[in-house]
Amino acid sequence: MTTTIKTKTCTHEMTTGHAALDGTMEKRQIIRNLDLEPIKFKLVKEKGWTLENADRVEKLYKGFLLLNAVLPDEVHVPTFELDEMWHAHILATYKYMKDSQQIFGHYLHHFPYLGLRGEEDKAGSDEMFKETRRRFLEMTGLEIVGHEDELDAAECGGGGGCAHLEPGAGGRGIHLHRI
Repeated sequence: MTTTIKTKTCTHEMTTGHAALDGTMEKRQIIRNLDLEPIKFKLVKEKGWTLENADRVEKLYKGFLLLNAVLPDEVHVPTFELDEMWHAHILATYKYMKDSQQIFGHYLHHFPYLGLRGEEDKAGSDEMFKETRRRFLEMTGLEIVGHEDELDAAECGGGGGCAHLEPGAGGRGIHLHRI
């Protein structure tokens, strides 16, 4: 059965039964109500983010969580800012475990090695980011990349880099996770 979900900004079609659709709507509500104030506070205090930037990225991060919840068998690659918020969320270990369980039914792991294992791996990670960007826009109606300079983000902590669209951007990799 094909079910169409309409939001203010986009339409998303899913082939599913009613039980799965109910689960998707429930996940949307859980994510919408997620309290990320402590995570934003940490980013403002420790990383020098402005509150306005933290609020903007929070909306995108919730969209990223939704993408992972609704399409768990696909690889989703975050931008630099999303990855920073994800790292901060993960470091709030109790909260992250509780939030992951509530949204996904299990701990959502982070895989920080994609794009670092050679040129072929890097090229594949770039393609995965393009797909993430497309899916994100389709699902949320939001552009995951706010400024074109974010496509060639500075290196992230944890060994790799973050999402960019063009291969060969200074050897930077991409963070992703696999469930």
